[in-house]
Amino acid sequence: MRQIAHSVTGCIMNNIDRYGVRDSIRRFLRESILGFAERPIGSRIVSRNDKLHIVILGLLLAISPVSSHAFDGKRHAEICLATLQNLNRPALYLVEQALFPQQATATSSLAKGFTQACRWPDKIKKTWRHRNTRSWHYLNVERADQTIPKDACRHQECVTQQLADYWQTLEEQARDNRVEYDSLAFVGHFIADLHQPLHISYGDDAGGNRRRIWWQPPLMKQLLETNLHSYWDGQLLDQESSKTPKRTLQPIDCQQYCPTQYPTSRRAKQVLIEQWANQSLAITQQIYQDLDPLQKKPQPLPMKIQQKWRNLLIQQQQIAAQRFSWLLNKTAIAAQ
Repeated sequence: MRQIAHSVTGCIMNNIDRYGVRDSIRRFLRESILGFAERPIGSRIVSRNDKLHIVILGLLLAISPVSSHAFDGKRHAEICLATLQNLNRPALYLVEQALFPQQATATSSLAKGFTQACRWPDKIKKTWRHRNTRSWHYLNVERADQTIPKDACRHQECVTQQLADYWQTLEEQARDNRVEYDSLAFVGHFIADLHQPLHISYGDDAGGNRRRIWWQPPLMKQLLETNLHSYWDGQLLDQESSKTPKRTLQPIDCQQYCPTQYPTSRRAKQVLIEQWANQSLAITQQIYQDLDPLQKKPQPLPMKIQQKWRNLLIQQQQIAAQRFSWLLNKTAIAAQ
């Protein structure tokens, strides 16, 4: 029983580390699990504290499979909707073939299906069957790395390698006129993740999941505590109030952010993706420079920093949408 308890403890602790749970709470949870393991089998003595422990452990077991490396679903939808508006006819056919292989579709259904596909990888990674995909959404480096090392992604279990693989697969399927749903979904999702800076970040604090900050939501006077990664995943852009009109990404000049030549080989695609990832890493380095490196307690964010970061993330979304539309347009043409 005690051996099982140690295994359960390790599993839960590894997952709650991503949420930045404080050491005192972690010790409380560990002692709770191991305390149950020492209880004689068949014991019916249950104290008030035991009941509290059971509730807390049940909640933690419920959330333990969930990864916090997840760009908010709204952000994925915004990027894919902006992408859809810039697709040529061959690329639109590619998307339709992946989403609705058996039937023609209306524009409204295409937009809904496309945004659902772009969010789909975050949904399946929470399942036991697809648990191996959880590490595909990010890439962590050492704090001293100025650029991404060649050996940063071991065993192809990171976003740069997976994006290159699925991009190559998408091109091959388009050439054979049999584009599959998961190829399109993973490419669109991983491009968005690649442009969320904290998905290309430092492993020593789990991509910002262990760095605590205070921020002020719209129409609220009090500060809320969160972690840096979650803030960039969605809370940063949720600062808009409910009275703010629904935001759409404005188009930007693709010539500034899109390559002039299409990478035909798997290796060429990998090199291009690593360039994009290094650009995100450079923004991550700026983000950490805006924080006090000696601050151990949760750090309040000045409104000036919040606005600066908000503009950065919106720009990254715009770049991601332009690059995704460029990728689909060029892939569809190359497959003809």
